[in-house]
Amino acid sequence: MMMNIPIAHYGSMDLDSLEMLQDIVGTLQVKVPNDSLAKVSGMKKSDVVTITKDNVEEFVRTRDTDKDYYAQNRPARQQVYNEAFYAKIKSMLEDDFEETVTKLYGFVSRIVTNVSYQDIVAFGNMMLEYKYSSDQNYVLPGKNGKDSDYDAYYLD
Repeated sequence: MMMNIPIAHYGSMDLDSLEMLQDIVGTLQVKVPNDSLAKVSGMKKSDVVTITKDNVEEFVRTRDTDKDYYAQNRPARQQVYNEAFYAKIKSMLEDDFEETVTKLYGFVSRIVTNVSYQDIVAFGNMMLEYKYSSDQNYVLPGKNGKDSDYDAYYLD
């Protein structure tokens, strides 16, 4: 349990898995929420960009390590990515539920998790009835700080 919250389902994946997960949905269109990637990749605030398996890691993980607390810009990019990913998976489930569940299970079978095929079916059915938006995201209370090399977030 974390902070007295029971964990019923878990998953752990490495960065190579991020490309495989992106491959399931193909391309995603997202609106860049800030200028935090402008220096690195030229993606500027309000640009609409196409996310593929080739640039997904850059979009969700990259930070400018030359500036203190610049990692704080990543959550906004991760939120727009999550919204687009969720919408695409939901659309895929509506179009072909069984095929989408099969693709997701193929991914899940490659990572460390306790999620079963039946769990994916149940999650898929819940997604079809649920409307996700980033205002439902929750950030655990904590404080920004620095470790020896990079920004850090310390939970309260």
